[in-house]
Amino acid sequence: MKLNGPDRRISITSLIRLRSGSVILAALALALAIAWQVRAPGSQRTFLGPPLTADQVVRNLVEMNQHRLQALRSYQGKRIYRVDYKGFPGRAARRWW
Repeated sequence: MKLNGPDRRISITSLIRLRSGSVILAALALALAIAWQVRAPGSQRTFLGPPLTADQVVRNLVEMNQHRLQALRSYQGKRIYRVDYKGFPGRAARRWW
């Protein structure tokens, strides 16, 4: 904060700037606190029953892997790579897939 005059009093404009900055900072902190507490609808977890056993977890993983494998069988993609070099001793370009 800048002190003005020989008796080093704070100017009114400095005080207003300090207060407006504090208000903005307080509003930002409040908005962040509210956003931290608010959750999207349906994001709360509900208790559906007793915890799963290790065998049930493994069975679920295997089942989901099978679903993923079947979905990926119908997937096709093509990647194309391209390199352009400009430097010593000259230029070079390469493209492959």
